[in-house]
Amino acid sequence: MLDCLILGDSIAVGIAQKRPECQVEAQVGISSKGYVKKFGVVTRQANTVIISLGSNDVNAADTAAGILELRRSIDADRVIWIIPGEIDSKKKVVITKVAMHYADAILDIPSAYVGPDHVHPTDAGYRYIAEMSK
Repeated sequence: MLDCLILGDSIAVGIAQKRPECQVEAQVGISSKGYVKKFGVVTRQANTVIISLGSNDVNAADTAAGILELRRSIDADRVIWIIPGEIDSKKKVVITKVAMHYADAILDIPSAYVGPDHVHPTDAGYRYIAEMSK
C-alpha cells in the first residue's frame, strides 16, 4: 500500500514538488475526463490520495463524469480534494458533492495563497496544501 498518491492536473504537479514522498500521476492541462482516459482508474491502495481536477474542464458535466469514474475506483483511508482558486462555481459544486458523498476532505485554497492567474497556488500556497494534506 502506498502512503500517499497525488492525482490530477498542474496543481497536482505543484503539490507533488512539495510532497516528494508521494507518488504522482498528473499532467499539466489535463481535464477530468482526459485524466481517466490517459491514466485509467486507480488500481492500488493508498493511505492518502490527493486529487486536483476540474479546473481544465469545459463544463461541470465533464467534471462530474471524470471525477465520479475516478473516485469510484479509489481505495484509501483518506481522500483530499483540492479546490483551485477561481474555479467555476458549478464545477466546485460537483467536486463538493462527490467529496461529501464519499465523506472525503475538501481543501479550498485560500485567496491569499492563489497566484496572479487566479487558479494556481503561489509557492506559499503549495506549501500550505502540502502541510494541510499530511
